[in-house]
Amino acid sequence: MVRRLTRDNAHAIGLHDRGVLAPGYRADINVIDYNGLRLRMPEVVYDLPSGGRRLMQRAEGYVATIVAGQPAWRDGAPICLAAWCAVHSQHLRNGRAAFV
Repeated sequence: MVRRLTRDNAHAIGLHDRGVLAPGYRADINVIDYNGLRLRMPEVVYDLPSGGRRLMQRAEGYVATIVAGQPAWRDGAPICLAAWCAVHSQHLRNGRAAFV
């Protein structure tokens, strides 16, 4: 089941470096507190270029997210590592990370 939700989906859309936890592959890992997992109500946020809006539905219970071996989120907040911020600086506004 896990392979069908990860590697098989990644390969189906041409992302051959995703969906596998192995050296040389890019992987996103979520550490989840299943007892604390909850969806919040959807909300409209205005964080796209030129103040564009989008619908956001946040979740609780995600303890950490690791992207390509680097921590990206911890307890619901982004972790801004210098190298990551340099690459994603166009999404930084008012000292907070805004993700699109």
